Amino acid sequence: MPNAINITKYNTLEKELYQRLGKQAFIFLEPLSTDTSFIHHIPKITNTYNKNKQKLQTQLAEYKKLLTLQNMFPVPVLLEEESPNIVQEVYEFLYSQHILQRIRWETALPEFAVYALEFFLPEMTEEQKAIAAVIKDVDDKLTHTLNISLPIALKTDNKGYFAPESTQQQEDKYHLIASKLAGITPLETISGYLHNKINSFPEWAFFVVNHQKELKDLSLILVQAIFDWLQIFAYQQLAKGINPTQAQNDALGYLFNEVNSKRLEQLIVFRAEEEVPLDLFILELLEELKINKRYVKSQTLKDLYVHILICLDKVIREGLFTVGTLLSVKIRESTDREQTETHNTHTVVVNPIIETGEILDNVQELYQVKLADEAFNNLLIYSMQGLKPIEYIY
Repeated sequence: MPNAINITKYNTLEKELYQRLGKQAFIFLEPLSTDTSFIHHIPKITNTYNKNKQKLQTQLAEYKKLLTLQNMFPVPVLLEEESPNIVQEVYEFLYSQHILQRIRWETALPEFAVYALEFFLPEMTEEQKAIAAVIKDVDDKLTHTLNISLPIALKTDNKGYFAPESTQQQEDKYHLIASKLAGITPLETISGYLHNKINSFPEWAFFVVNHQKELKDLSLILVQAIFDWLQIFAYQQLAKGINPTQAQNDALGYLFNEVNSKRLEQLIVFRAEEEVPLDLFILELLEELKINKRYVKSQTLKDLYVHILICLDKVIREGLFTVGTLLSVKIRESTDREQTETHNTHTVVVNPIIETGEILDNVQELYQVKLADEAFNNLLIYSMQGLKPIEYIY
């Protein structure tokens, strides 16, 4: 946060302006929003501003002192492009809004930042475009679909921004991104099966009914932990020159050996560089349930933890786990087109590893790195002090 700005004063000032002008005078601009609909609201904003500028002359003048920070927060491209069509006073007012939103955003980013991968279809070649044009009209823009939150696998720097170098280093060692992508579909099925087993214990009926979400979350976390361990073991074998099929078989064999040796609890503790070991995380979560639900006894939580481990042991022994497809994951700078259409600086490129152990370069999936939806919405709310702008998007 800039030292020269009294953020508390400007927060109070903006709330006063919001109360006097109404939400129709406030907007989000890039990078908080890339929506161009604000252009259609300029006449309404201008009208509101002109009606109130005499009564709020002192407040607006003070508010626009934020423009002294424009070297730190350049004018958004969309606002700059539209500036010839905006009255100078209104332009300065909107730019001041943006600067204050950005100050709050950057203040909150280290706390709220959780990043996700969003899948998009790669740009078509000229030949593909020609074929597509013959078949039907095709939207040539990059198509976005799947969004996958990865709070551990996608690392951040101390300011809350995505850290590509440290993320790649961690991925090369632990393969957490590859594991998550390979396990999306099968793990939903396995975690559902585990959840049903946990629920099937009659003595837990009352507890289970009141804690469905927590138990579903626990089931997925446990299943993902085992799957991550399997994938990492397979990648370690691959690095030794063993072919993918044998590496996958070795991983499953070692898993069954660990289960038979009653070392399952040690496996679920392993979670790469996560600060809280998984077993402690589970116990802490269960303790939180006790705080929120006074009727839950400590012995009940301890018994539940044991019951969950027994259920997980049974799921493994039933052979539901398999090693997922082995993948190569590399992070590169986005192309100019990717930056234009995804508003991101880095792209994650995912290729399958074939039976020879080689990377299949001509088959790939592309993902952009972006703030997870919940994190993004929290940051928008913080950036506007919870006030709703004209385009209520959170």
